[in-house]
Amino acid sequence: MPPIDEEFILQPAGSGNDYDDMILAESSLVAYYKCDEVAGGSIADTLRLHDGTLSGGYTLGDNGIFGRYPDGKSIRFNGSTGFMTLANSFDLGTGPWSLEAWIKRYNLAMTADHAIFGATETGPGGFLISAGSIVPVDRLSAFSSAYAGPYTTALTDTDFFHHVVVTKWDSTWKIYLDNVEVSGTNAGETSDAGLRIIGNNPSVGNTFFNGWVSAIAIYKKALSAADVDRHYDAGYSIPPS
Repeated sequence: MPPIDEEFILQPAGSGNDYDDMILAESSLVAYYKCDEVAGGSIADTLRLHDGTLSGGYTLGDNGIFGRYPDGKSIRFNGSTGFMTLANSFDLGTGPWSLEAWIKRYNLAMTADHAIFGATETGPGGFLISAGSIVPVDRLSAFSSAYAGPYTTALTDTDFFHHVVVTKWDSTWKIYLDNVEVSGTNAGETSDAGLRIIGNNPSVGNTFFNGWVSAIAIYKKALSAADVDRHYDAGYSIPPS
């Protein structure tokens, strides 16, 4: 199935919201950010536990993923100062846990890694698009200060939203890019206490994400391949007319 073309999102359609219902019905969901805000400086956690505060350069109200049209929106981070801090850090430990989002890059110019999820504490790593320092450039990877886990094929377009998921249980990582799985171990990363940042990873230096983020979900379980497949299909689904 092809990536989401934003031009399709702009076409008239019904108001179906099956994607949200599916995510909110998942067991062990600990936070879900629809990113539907169009103004202000905060992003609501639908579960009302870990609301986010926006900082630096960002834009609200741009189109989100197809499966949440017409209500779905996204956050645009500017790649140099913009990020979101969660109200309470997650102590996800050695797992199991999963991080999920839909992302679209603004451009491919990179002088540092572009983090999607990051931590405030020194030591824990994050989930990012690599600038090539440890794994090849433009690959999505689970990363610590000294070691990278498995990484995906290159993410090199700026036109489409992509479904990204990382799951962890002890030292085993699985990463999904548009429903394609890569897996492996990360001996240098035993926990991820202190996850608190969306769009940057200050624990390993400023790694600001440049692009759009939407439908962010955090779980205290490792999503299965079947779970990821359902979420991916629902995100691409065309709402009823």
